[in-house]
Amino acid sequence: MKKHKGFLNQIPILNKDKEVIKIKKLALGIGILLFAILFKLCSSGLDIVSLIIGVIGLGFGIGGFMSKSD
Repeated sequence: MKKHKGFLNQIPILNKDKEVIKIKKLALGIGILLFAILFKLCSSGLDIVSLIIGVIGLGFGIGGFMSKSD
């Protein structure tokens, strides 16, 4: 088993490229969702914008979770 160098160096990686991409998609989705929550707390009257940002983040999160790894 190889370990990925960098931020996620504690996770053993069997198929490094596909797993790292999957983890990056999940992290991006979570980051966008957190940004949407922060934007919602800091803005007033821009509900539709925060909803769109949240849906995009949710899409990345689900896409990263559901991506195929052969």
